[in-house]
Amino acid sequence: MSWELDDAAARALWPLRSATTESLGVLYRLPDGSIAFTDPVVGGKNRAKGSFSIPAGSLRGIFHNHPLSGHKAKDRNRRRFSPADVKQAQRLGVPSYIIAGDQLFRYDPRPVAPDAFSNV
Repeated sequence: MSWELDDAAARALWPLRSATTESLGVLYRLPDGSIAFTDPVVGGKNRAKGSFSIPAGSLRGIFHNHPLSGHKAKDRNRRRFSPADVKQAQRLGVPSYIIAGDQLFRYDPRPVAPDAFSNV
């Protein structure tokens, strides 16, 4: 399911790669098991917020873009998850995805299973 979620996030975020304002949305599971995403809510230059209506228990991830700001320090850091981004993902217990230019990033607050890397 991780690859399916990553693919859906990429499809949702790719149109936002050169946006000049921040936008956000959510990824959720449909009854057939596939992953869908909401239309992004467009925010301001440095911030976006919104609410979404999806089936209860179907949330699988959140996504948003980090547009260029024109400030060197901010633009250098736009490839990083802000403390607010991390806190939101942790609170919801789902991965968070960002796009900065043509680069996609994922932060997953869920612990890795101890046997995930075993050679069984």
